[in-house]
Parts: sequence; structure tokens; C-alpha cells
Amino acid sequence: MKKIIILDPGHGGEDPGAITDLTKEKETALNIALQTREILRQNKNYEVYMTRETDKYISLPDRCNFANKHAAHILVSIHLNAHDNPAAKGIEVFSFPGSIRGAQIRNAVYLETMRLFPGWTGRGAKEARFYVLRKTDMPACLIECGFITNEAEEVEIHKKETRKRFAEGIANGVDAYFAGVGK
Repeated sequence: MKKIIILDPGHGGEDPGAITDLTKEKETALNIALQTREILRQNKNYEVYMTRETDKYISLPDRCNFANKHAAHILVSIHLNAHDNPAAKGIEVFSFPGSIRGAQIRNAVYLETMRLFPGWTGRGAKEARFYVLRKTDMPACLIECGFITNEAEEVEIHKKETRKRFAEGIANGVDAYFAGVGK
């Protein structure tokens, strides 16, 4: 039986997410998600769906309903971070508090992504009550792929090879999750 994976590129349409003069979170998250989908589709054991494939607004309830309707095995929500402090930097991944399987996908995505970004700050695998983690029926995680408000990270995030590495890290995390606990 194929494992059903939902990729959820954050924001979209009139909701740009975090923005700077150079970056809109919604665009970069979609780019990383599309690349992740292509990598995951190479594994014939996966069926991959996306909450959005273009720059359109999808409400949080609609994102969760989409994942639940597809009876997905996991959901990965892809975002970029921002902070008032321009020194804030690093990668972090969240799961819903108390979700054992959510923590397993979170940890797998975090470890595999950090493996490809050894020079980046690891902010940790954490818990949060984000809507897409709280209202989905399957294990879910939300990755923040660096800070666009950090000048050095924003420059890196604009590089095609950096976005591809994020996609590879997420896909490797999905593979590691299913190899370890999702069989």
C-alpha cells in the first residue's frame, strides 16, 4: 500500500506570510514544496499531494480538511521564519504536543535537514499548537527553513541549490520516518 504524503506550502495568495524587501515566504515555501514533491515522487511507494500548487490562498481549515480527506499518513508544512531581531537564525521543526508519531516525523525531518545544513544553527525539534498540527488526523510536522529576516540566511535561501537541499532534507526525513516507524 502506498504511503500518502501531504505537503503544505505555507501561506499563499493574499497571505504572503513573512516578507522582506527581497523575499515572500509564500513563494519560497511553494518552491521548496514543489521540489520536495518531485523527489518524493521518485519513490514508487509514495503518493504525494499538495495543499496548493500555485500562489493561491487556502485557509487553515481547508488545508487540514484536504489532508484528512485524503487519509494521509503524514503531513509536512513548509515555512520560512522571521523575527524582529535580525540576528535570529536557524532551522526548527515542530510537532503537536504529546503526538508520538508527530514527534517521530518531526525528529526525522529535523535530523535529515540538519545533516544537509551542518553550518546552520539548529534551533531544535520542538512542540507547538499550530493549527495544521492540531487539526489534522495524521502525524504532522511544520518546518521553518531558516530566517528571511537574517541577511546571511536570506541570501542563502535565494540560492537554487539551498532550496533544493531543503527539499532533499525534508524528503530524506520522510524516508527515514517510514523506514523507522511507518512500515
